[in-house]
Amino acid sequence: MKEPKLSPDELKDFFLYKNAFAFHDETKNKNVFTYGNYIPPLITSQGSVFRLLTSSDGGLVTLITQNICTVSNEIKAYAYIESHITPPNSTVELDLISPQISLFLKFPKSIDPYDNLIKFEESKMAITHAESTAIIGGLQGNKDTVFMVSKAEFTVNIKVKAKLETNWLQVLKDAVRDNIHQLDAIKELIAAKIKSGQIKLIETFFNTPSQELKTEVFNNLIDTAAMMVQNTIKGVTDLDELPESYNIDPSYSNSCPQKYCIEQSQDLADLFAKIPFDQIVSISPKPLPSPPRDKPDKPIITKECYISLAFSASEFKIMGISVVWGKQTKELSWPNFPPITLSSDEGVDTVKIKTTFANYTSYETTLPSSKEIVVEINDIGFCEIQFSADSIKSHFKNISGQAKYIPASSQQPQLFKFSFYGKKWSTSWFLKTNSHDLGGVIEYQWEGKLNRLGFSQKYKTDTLRTKKNNIELEYH
Repeated sequence: MKEPKLSPDELKDFFLYKNAFAFHDETKNKNVFTYGNYIPPLITSQGSVFRLLTSSDGGLVTLITQNICTVSNEIKAYAYIESHITPPNSTVELDLISPQISLFLKFPKSIDPYDNLIKFEESKMAITHAESTAIIGGLQGNKDTVFMVSKAEFTVNIKVKAKLETNWLQVLKDAVRDNIHQLDAIKELIAAKIKSGQIKLIETFFNTPSQELKTEVFNNLIDTAAMMVQNTIKGVTDLDELPESYNIDPSYSNSCPQKYCIEQSQDLADLFAKIPFDQIVSISPKPLPSPPRDKPDKPIITKECYISLAFSASEFKIMGISVVWGKQTKELSWPNFPPITLSSDEGVDTVKIKTTFANYTSYETTLPSSKEIVVEINDIGFCEIQFSADSIKSHFKNISGQAKYIPASSQQPQLFKFSFYGKKWSTSWFLKTNSHDLGGVIEYQWEGKLNRLGFSQKYKTDTLRTKKNNIELEYH
């Protein structure tokens, strides 16, 4: 599978030490640390490896070292590992890796309306006259003019072992009872049982996996289990046709490479501050060619959208929430569905939110795009109905009642009972309306025991109807 480049901070005990990095690869012995250089030696005992040849037109930057991407054979990080990470008196071993290091020059917006990140090719870079002037300014101490950017990419293997455990005979019974025989429907049944805890997902990862890998493991286990279940219940329509005992062992084991990238930016004004100017810059008597610079028609503006929930998802038996913003689709993480941030350079005006519930129903809504979106309960197809008797509680010892929701659509009516006494004189009914509003009528009636002596100690209403969300009980 194609993996994105992750931050190496995800790796165990990762740290930077001067121009080097180190971490513990969990696929190796606990006393073995992997290390390498992430910044090439730009200043050596002979001075700077950076050379600028400028002219009346273009210019040329050269890195004269022959070993610009060679990793040092030693690292002075033993003391840090022994004092901060490993137990006392343990033996530390260092395993050398050679990341692929690329170097760039980055010019700020004062040079051009766009940030230019230009890569060195075979340790050389042709530049324009404006870029040459900017480099000279940086070498003369003008900060924020030009930056040297290094990117070091390396690969670490991720090992995974995972399996599903449950009473698989009960899964067969549930599938047959609900007439679930299609493969996709069985997958949904198994996924719901995993998310509800009825099927236990046991995972062991060596090195932190990406979200894409975790999703692949999850889907692979569901696919495997679903095919096993489907083969077993093929042609079965009655529970009596199922075996007396049944067990399967859907499992997943794999090792796959994951790319990581360390990026650092250094201001030329700081990097070469102690190097004499004339050791770096020389002038060509003849004009040098000026390279073309491809620029976009207009600046690319990246927008972000922060999405969070205004309610506790556990109260609504939610199995999944997906968000679509332009070409992006992202899932909020079950079971707590913490906030997510989407980024896009597209001019997208709306955000689509799809909520899937434990009973396999779903509700979709479209909201205006903004920097921050708080998803309310009406955005997932619910409506909050509030019943309150605060204004009449002095007249009653207790109150009980019932309500019926009659939807305008073809969905089934819903019932609700409430009671008030002591210090509790209000309650909420979270009603599944599958719309942004009530979308129907509430019928309700109630009765209460009065705070007075006599024959008539109870009060009872007729059936009342309302389209309001806030229902205040009245007594005359």
